[in-house]
Amino acid sequence: MTTYTRFGTYNAVLPKSGPKTYPLVADFRTVGSFTADLTVQVQQGFIDFISGLFIDNSANANTLSILVATTQQKIIIPAKAQAYMPILASDAPVVELTTTVNNQLLVPFQVFNFPVQPAVWLTA
Repeated sequence: MTTYTRFGTYNAVLPKSGPKTYPLVADFRTVGSFTADLTVQVQQGFIDFISGLFIDNSANANTLSILVATTQQKIIIPAKAQAYMPILASDAPVVELTTTVNNQLLVPFQVFNFPVQPAVWLTA
C-alpha cells in the first residue's frame, strides 16, 4: 500500500511581500555535510517560502548533492558549476548539502521565493 502526503509548494507563486533571497555559506572544510533548516526564517516572515536555490559550486572540484528533506528531492550540481534550481519544499524547508571534505571549501548559496527556470553552467 502506498501512503501519500499532501502539502503546498510555491514554485509558481509570486510572493505578496516581493521577491527575496537569503544568502548562506556551506562550510565543507571539516565535514562533508551542511544542513540548512530555514523553518525559523519562514515562520518569522523574513522570507515567505522557499521555491528555489542559487548554488555556487565553482570552487569545488567535486559534485555537490542537495537533498530537500520533506520531499526527498535530490539535485546534483556538477563540479566547477553554478546553478539556479527550483525546489519542492514545504512550510518547514530543510535542505542538506553534501560533498567531499576540502580544508578550503566554502560553497555560497542562496534560497529564494520567486520562480526560476532550472539552469546549470560551468565556470571553469
